[in-house]
Amino acid sequence: MKELKVDVPIEKAFGTYSNTVRISHTPFEFVIDFGRTLPDQPELIRIVERIVMSPQHTKAFLQALEENMRRYEAQFGAIPSPGRAPSGKGPEFVQ
Repeated sequence: MKELKVDVPIEKAFGTYSNTVRISHTPFEFVIDFGRTLPDQPELIRIVERIVMSPQHTKAFLQALEENMRRYEAQFGAIPSPGRAPSGKGPEFVQ
């Protein structure tokens, strides 16, 4: 497999933190909104990144994510399933 060169712009180098996600779709694309919510304002979700992908790219992304989760759990142990926030307020995961 040919190694790809990846260029990460400096403004993206530290990443963007997200603790909530919303996924929607049309017949032609998936829209994935990554958001952030604060403990003192659980009803407010600020979208920090919106990713739009074709269904084919979304499926390939899902397969890559599942494979990486398997590798992670094999190395570090099982990740508990998400649920309500520890405070009982606000979602950790939004669909």
